[in-house]
Amino acid sequence: MLKTFCDDHLMCSFADRSNRSCTGTRLSHGMEHRTSDGKTIGSGQYTTSITANSYLPQWIVFLKRKLDMYEEEYLEAVGEEPKISTRILASDLHIDQLNYCFKKLGTARPFISHASCFGCLVNIPLHPLPCGHVLCDACVRDCGTRGHGRLKLKYCPLHVDMDNDFEPPWEVTSKPDHVGVRILSLDGGGMRGIMELEVLRAIEKALGGSIRIQSFFDLIVGTSTGGINALALGAKQWSVRYCIEMFEKFCDRAFTEREFGGLALHGSKYKTTPLHDVLRKTLGRNPLFGANDTLNAFETKVAVTTTSADGNEAMILANYNRSRSPGDRQTFVRPEDPADELEVWEAAAATSAAPIYFKPYTHAKTRMSYIDGGLYHNNPVHVANRERKLLWPEIADKHPDMLLSIGTGQNTFETREKLARRSSSPKDGDKSKGIRRTLEALYQRFDNILDAEHTWAEFEADINNRNTEFPSPYIRFNLDLKKKLPPFDAKDKFREFQADVKQRLKDSDVVEMTRDIACSLVASSFYFELTETTQQQRGRCYTCVGYVCCKFEEGSSNLKALGDFLQKHQAHRSSDLATSHLWYAAYTSH
Repeated sequence: MLKTFCDDHLMCSFADRSNRSCTGTRLSHGMEHRTSDGKTIGSGQYTTSITANSYLPQWIVFLKRKLDMYEEEYLEAVGEEPKISTRILASDLHIDQLNYCFKKLGTARPFISHASCFGCLVNIPLHPLPCGHVLCDACVRDCGTRGHGRLKLKYCPLHVDMDNDFEPPWEVTSKPDHVGVRILSLDGGGMRGIMELEVLRAIEKALGGSIRIQSFFDLIVGTSTGGINALALGAKQWSVRYCIEMFEKFCDRAFTEREFGGLALHGSKYKTTPLHDVLRKTLGRNPLFGANDTLNAFETKVAVTTTSADGNEAMILANYNRSRSPGDRQTFVRPEDPADELEVWEAAAATSAAPIYFKPYTHAKTRMSYIDGGLYHNNPVHVANRERKLLWPEIADKHPDMLLSIGTGQNTFETREKLARRSSSPKDGDKSKGIRRTLEALYQRFDNILDAEHTWAEFEADINNRNTEFPSPYIRFNLDLKKKLPPFDAKDKFREFQADVKQRLKDSDVVEMTRDIACSLVASSFYFELTETTQQQRGRCYTCVGYVCCKFEEGSSNLKALGDFLQKHQAHRSSDLATSHLWYAAYTSH
């Protein structure tokens, strides 16, 4: 930490005859001394009388002295208030020190980071507050008041002034310990992404139609148009009905062909400006992660996949923060400076910039360029499962309550034909046709349903260790339309494709599957909270006492709608499946 500070923040000690100081740091300094406004005041390299190595012994002595002082204050507080939790006492002392520190500095307002929690300087910041600061879980828990499934903060602990009270209190979603999670994964597929929305509308209707489908999911992960759907549902909290209305308009504007030259002259089949304009206008310019003035922001976590412009690196853009893992196969993009965050529409542009179809999206602030996430993850189920383990490590070794993967359609007969052609085709071909083959491969890559189904088969093989006595929480919903599917960009076939999807959703086998998913979502909305365990005499049996709780907040409209759903099913004596799923959810919660 000391070395990082010296390298990044300790300014050069050079000053000219007019007493103008050089503001360069060791990492930013060139061969000239410059002021904060960029004026050159001399030539020469970075110079300082203090280095990390020279100051280290003094720094260690200072830290030890401070730790001794804080320990004395803590022991004194424990002696004066023996009945108060030691954690609360430690937290109160810590907040007092924060107030003292920032009072010396004048204000805490400029100290905003998306890489470090300034409340503790230890953990990853996870929870954005209205004032712009982002705190970790521990700091929020120490300062907040616990409610049902959420924490309420009346103030930001980093501020020493009195004008930072949150009115009404800022609410942060807080998942109860060991409670399972539900994940939604959405494939890429261009204009066929309308299938995902129609499937979700059918499930929502089976749930009674009074609770928005995204309320049942803790994390939504999407690729390309599946990524756009994920952002619309999770980050914008649009209703499925509104998403469907906007999706057709999006496809009509996005696939705007070039008048002259096309791919050969411009490097992409379609214009980029109309795509960006419609994304900017619909999804808006709020930051993907960070300060937000909307109460209960970020209730649903959203991640979209993208790819570096050179095609060598799979990447993830998200409206949440998390720790980095050494085994990550994808780069989790989270700038330290809040000013460098992507906006919601920019994340949509990054995940959907399919090569050949559209030009790469370049973020103006960081100059980073992105192309479609489908290059690596057209079916992002592996990413979704990996993200949920990193987000909730305390239940990473358990299966989720549900992981629902929705595709953009398939034709089983056509898929079998492609499989046969793939297995019979020679491995090596005419080298002179390499460029044409590369272009064809890129076209097919973003329009290949076969790859999405292969990904799901591989995923099922990886996690095929479930207890077969219970229904699997891993569900793939990809309608077989039993006819040739329209291409990725066939916007003229949009209405016809949508009508085929709606008709297929009326078939009895699909209706039954939709109802099963709805019942599973209802069942997974409950969990068992253990309060007492008593061992029985002469045996290894235990009596467990606790409560069956609901994830929806007490008094909320969602809880009322859920009650109406259960009452309706009870009245029709159709609750057997829902009841079995409910017992399964309670059984697997501990």
